[in-house]
Amino acid sequence: MSVLNMQYNELNNRWRRILSTLRSEFGNTAHKSWLSKIKVKSISENKMLILACSNSSLEQFICNNYLPRIQQLWLQEEIGLIGVNLVLDTDSIYSNDLDDTPISETDITDELYLDPKFTFNNFVVNETNKFAFQASQQVSNFSAIFNPLYICGGVGLGKTHLLHAIASNIRENSPTKKIIYLSAERFATKFINAIRNQDITAFKNDLRSVDVLLVDDIQFMSGKISTQQEFFHTFNDLMSRGCQIIISGNVAPSYLENFDERIISRFSGGIVTEIKRANYELRCFVLKQKSKMLGYDLNQEIIQYLATSIDSNMRELEGALNRIIAYSSSMNGQVMDVESISQILEDLLQKSRRKITIDDIKKVVSDYFKIQMKDLNSSRRNREIARPRQIAIWLCKELTTNSLPEIGKKFNRDHTTVLHAINRVEEMISSDDKISNDILSLKRHIK
Repeated sequence: MSVLNMQYNELNNRWRRILSTLRSEFGNTAHKSWLSKIKVKSISENKMLILACSNSSLEQFICNNYLPRIQQLWLQEEIGLIGVNLVLDTDSIYSNDLDDTPISETDITDELYLDPKFTFNNFVVNETNKFAFQASQQVSNFSAIFNPLYICGGVGLGKTHLLHAIASNIRENSPTKKIIYLSAERFATKFINAIRNQDITAFKNDLRSVDVLLVDDIQFMSGKISTQQEFFHTFNDLMSRGCQIIISGNVAPSYLENFDERIISRFSGGIVTEIKRANYELRCFVLKQKSKMLGYDLNQEIIQYLATSIDSNMRELEGALNRIIAYSSSMNGQVMDVESISQILEDLLQKSRRKITIDDIKKVVSDYFKIQMKDLNSSRRNREIARPRQIAIWLCKELTTNSLPEIGKKFNRDHTTVLHAINRVEEMISSDDKISNDILSLKRHIK
């Protein structure tokens, strides 16, 4: 039977076999919470299998954590396939009739979706994340009073991993504790749904009855005034009762933009710990460990190539590894080299090369000159603020693909002011050795 003519029921039979394998590998919790929500949709004319799920949170989580393994298993089932794609299909809530429990739009208490791979044992520790790791362990064992614990760092450095590990450890060692883990975006969505459905009391009761609250990616509440107000009141209620709160964000509390100052103050009143960007040695070590866990022999040359080429975050690095493994399973034993891998990862490598953003530069510059990130956008003109602002604008022009108007908008400056800043910094580079050295140092930090 060809792939294109394969009947729908046969596709479902194969998917059930694959689901059984996934369940044995990832466990019942992952199966019930995530994998059973996927359904087979179709096979495209170019021999791509299309799977579907019902909401964006499921889609993102499955793509980040399970899709590479799902693709591996499908390619083993049917050689004619070229790959697997997961799409959003809001018309379908359930998958394969394996779970017939409706998903409430406002109920939160039964949503402890934890990735079984995100444990303390699987977290690779070095000097870039050691304190965040130790603080997370102590909080999960209730052996230290870090409340709230705020973990900050860039994308893909391990913040979500640690939050899942904390929740998993508490659930295992203190099963009577009531835990809620959710993203800030999901908090906002649930809050809006509760208002729309006139169910705000149930929403508040769910959140304020927990022992442990974990909120991921808090920066997504930026500018959402009513959501921030509700979160603030929930935060205060839980803290007054001694409940543990763990927050993650892409920047430290003082750098959060468009946030209620009261929330920033509450976050800063606990323990703030930063996960820094992984260095070359850690990237190599993670690649070795992850490939070993997945049963794939990655040679040293390829490890070094990947660790050098993708230095932005660990998530992209692991995504590259997963793609390599998926492709290798369809190459009939052909050995992969650096050249073939560079072709497979062409889009990812291009993305990595243009990864620097204006916000990256603003954060590095503000840290370097020991000012607050929001000062760069302020109207203050004193030398201690104006000089770093000019340097940041110049670096944005040099290191990003943004236009001058786009750069000006990010600093609340018009086109003329941006041009003046760029010209002024270029003058200083040629006449002031200290400024020249500062900029070289800043470039090293940014890259």
